[in-house]
Amino acid sequence: MPLSRTIFGRGGPVSAILRKQDEEGTLMTRLGPAARIIALCGGLGLAACSGGTASDTDATSAKGAPFGAVLSGRYEAPPANSHAGGGTAKVRYDKASRLLTWDVAFGGLTSDATAAHIDGPAAPGVNGPVVVVLTPRNMFPVTSPLHGSATLTDAQAAELAAGKWYVNIHTISNPNGELRGQLMPQ
Repeated sequence: MPLSRTIFGRGGPVSAILRKQDEEGTLMTRLGPAARIIALCGGLGLAACSGGTASDTDATSAKGAPFGAVLSGRYEAPPANSHAGGGTAKVRYDKASRLLTWDVAFGGLTSDATAAHIDGPAAPGVNGPVVVVLTPRNMFPVTSPLHGSATLTDAQAAELAAGKWYVNIHTISNPNGELRGQLMPQ
């Protein structure tokens, strides 16, 4: 097992750099034990001062309040005929920047997805208007996973915090919505 995986786990920027260097034999195999510790500590310092990476924009690593939803046809109003379909929505809201970020994954649909958005304000089982479009412009068919961000107003943030927003995935077979999940604080 590479040293970087043992110390840092998987996926971090320092882990990726050190694992690559370790595999190439350009860093870890040339340095003695004391020099390895110094190199690892230096890498940690650089990662802490880096000011951000691309992974900072996805909802699972972004700062802010987490919200989540399980997407299912049974939550649609009225319920959809999607028995095999399902998904998840992970959303974060950063109050300081007013930035909403999301990661939405879905599958098992009865036909191609045609739209994906957050609707509200609405209680579970009640339909509401579109508030945030989750797809890039002109995406058809809509494909999973979806990642993105939007800036909210204070009123929108209050509706989200109150559990009045839901994720909705529409399909050709279910144009009014095939999958739905109410976003709730996690």
